[in-house]
Amino acid sequence: MAWDVAAKASFSDSSHTLRLTPLTYTDLDHIAGGTRYLTATFRVENLGAEPLENLTLRAYAHGGTLGGTAVGEVRGFPTPENPNGPAITDPRVAQSIRPLHGTQLGSSGPEPDPHASDFQAFSQTESQALDPSAQAKGLLGGGEAVLDYGFVVNPRKLEPAAAGMVNVAVRLPRTFEGSPKPYRFKLSFVVTTSKTLRVSQALGETAAQALGRAEAMLSQGQPIQLVLLRDPPPTQGEPGLSLIRLSNLRIGLAPTFLLE
Repeated sequence: MAWDVAAKASFSDSSHTLRLTPLTYTDLDHIAGGTRYLTATFRVENLGAEPLENLTLRAYAHGGTLGGTAVGEVRGFPTPENPNGPAITDPRVAQSIRPLHGTQLGSSGPEPDPHASDFQAFSQTESQALDPSAQAKGLLGGGEAVLDYGFVVNPRKLEPAAAGMVNVAVRLPRTFEGSPKPYRFKLSFVVTTSKTLRVSQALGETAAQALGRAEAMLSQGQPIQLVLLRDPPPTQGEPGLSLIRLSNLRIGLAPTFLLE
């Protein structure tokens, strides 16, 4: 999937079960913090004959990505001499691109957008369990691996011929020593489904905020897993809500970790 404001054409996954269409690209510069927040929103259509539950884009690293991450084909801003933008090959640039929820400007600075909170966190064990099946389907080759994060499509149950949305969001530095600013890049995903309803805390989100999102979903009648990354777990919520604590996530195979 491309972070490229000129990309408007629909495309399908390799199984032709999904059609994805770029809708909007937004960016927020936090000058005081030295960071940029990018969100790309895609329409996701179920072209298959079966409902798809908790449809998730799971990041993976392969030979065409940079620095063992899911980030590839990174280019700087176009110039008259280089209309495609200069290629960026420094792996540290890709490794500094961190996934998170979509971000909006709040009263005290950037904050998670509750309408674009699609980030999902997974344990290394969960990620590695996907590798053999993805390799068997020809989606992953040797040395390629699923990473510990992704983005979930809403609604969580996508019926045949129905459409939902997914927000793919990242945070990155505003400047890079020795490299131009990234202008375009691609993220690589394998697509998974799951019976498990999960809510994940992201960078910039408190445990209380994540808990509130999870409790709001309990009305759907399914058990919910709440994944917390850094904060101490809040008081146990309502029945049907289980807490999972992950100390860190691999966003690259170097290894590169989310909480660094």
